[in-house]
Amino acid sequence: MAAILVVEGNTPEVVARTLEAGGIAAAENYADVLAALAQRMGVRIETRILRPSFPEFSMSEFARDAVAFEGVAGVVFTGSGVRWSADAPEAAAHRAVVERVFAAGIPAIGSCYGLQLAATVLGGRVRWNPKGAELPIAREIRLTEAGRAHPLHDGRPAVFDCPCIHRDEVADLPAGAVLTATNAHSVVQAMVYEQGAVRFWGMQYHPEMALADVARCMLRGRGAVMEGSAAIEPDPAVEAYIAVSDAPTTNAALMQRHSIAPEVVDFAARTAELDNWLRMVLAGATVADRAADRAADRAAE
Repeated sequence: MAAILVVEGNTPEVVARTLEAGGIAAAENYADVLAALAQRMGVRIETRILRPSFPEFSMSEFARDAVAFEGVAGVVFTGSGVRWSADAPEAAAHRAVVERVFAAGIPAIGSCYGLQLAATVLGGRVRWNPKGAELPIAREIRLTEAGRAHPLHDGRPAVFDCPCIHRDEVADLPAGAVLTATNAHSVVQAMVYEQGAVRFWGMQYHPEMALADVARCMLRGRGAVMEGSAAIEPDPAVEAYIAVSDAPTTNAALMQRHSIAPEVVDFAARTAELDNWLRMVLAGATVADRAADRAADRAAE
């Protein structure tokens, strides 16, 4: 069974507040979505969770651990609600994990903070978006010519919407990265980097988050997108977002009133990038498993 390592982007404090409010931590949410996608494919996966900002994590032990990636076919970097940016000193452990994943040649994908971490490690630049926060929906995400041809976005139309919640953005792509999606709020809505041993796919938006998840984050944060960010005006439609997300078929009028596109609330459409990535990872894992089996057979002869 292939294993997927999910790397939590949040601190214990952020996770605790989320759980206290009845939410689910970013890592567990991502793991649940990937497990659901695998089930739809008729396969099972094992998900493991790593939390670099938690006190029990030791980068030195992780770096020395020869089995840290044993059986791991792919790595996910989640979003985050921390006060710092991906290039800050506080994110050093997260960047170190990204570096080790890339050095190991393991396929990886990241949403929001996960994209920003990868871009930073690869030599790009992140910043607070001067246009302010983008939430709860990234509108009119447009695939570039490269994006229309790349398997990351298989099944996506040329223009689409997706749930999102972010303060930061990738300001400058790393050299060698390919821009695959953009919109009017953030130029880098998705990128891929496939150079040397690194195979990374990333999105600024959140295909792993239901619209209701984003709306509840807005309610928990009282208008702040991340720790330390300025509060935004409360969105009077937040309850409508939750209602539509939880029961889209019975809230068609609300969807129309708030311009919520079907792909925002349809699980299969919303998670297209994750489905595409997981299929790629599992195909690679199958090839690797067969090669290992053949090697074991030859050794036994």
